[in-house]
Amino acid sequence: MTGNILRLLAAAGFAAAASLSAGSALAGDNCGKSDRVNPPACVTWWYEGSYPYKKAYAKNNCAGEMVLKIDISGGGFDDLWRLANGQEKRGTYGKTIRNVKCCTRMGDGCNQQKLTANTCEDNYYKSSAAETCQSETFEQSGLDCRIHARCYGQMLPAQKCTPRSDGGQDCTIEMETIYGSTSVDVDSLDAANVVNCDGHLRKTSC
Repeated sequence: MTGNILRLLAAAGFAAAASLSAGSALAGDNCGKSDRVNPPACVTWWYEGSYPYKKAYAKNNCAGEMVLKIDISGGGFDDLWRLANGQEKRGTYGKTIRNVKCCTRMGDGCNQQKLTANTCEDNYYKSSAAETCQSETFEQSGLDCRIHARCYGQMLPAQKCTPRSDGGQDCTIEMETIYGSTSVDVDSLDAANVVNCDGHLRKTSC
């Protein structure tokens, strides 16, 4: 009789603890299935979702904060990662990882409605390209952005001549900076990663 009572009390305690854990894990979770989108290109991420790895990794290279959901199957609780610019995180799990998603209701970087009209321009001026380009203009629609600029390409030799009184010319070879007109289409959140590749704007690398 006493053994049965102890077993019942233990089972009840385990159920209560499980219920409390579930409530704690899900508290404040505003990242339901309809609130999840693929992470933008400025987030580096991967996962190995099945045996023996079950690992996930993400690094936020974007200008804004990102909230990522690690979608775990098999009865495991999903994990939420809040990453500031430049922050990275790794995780290992006992259940299979199904996907990594961006939470639109929890991070400005994932939520198009929270983006300001000049996000593309603001982010671009944080890029290395802004130091070697000039006369920039921006066309933005939602997250889509087209950047136009004149960018430093390279130094090329150019002949410079001045007339003499006898009708001849004195000529010298001088190095001249060449600027070229260029444009690039980027996600507004990725504009901070734009680079100048010898006078041509590129999204992330030459």
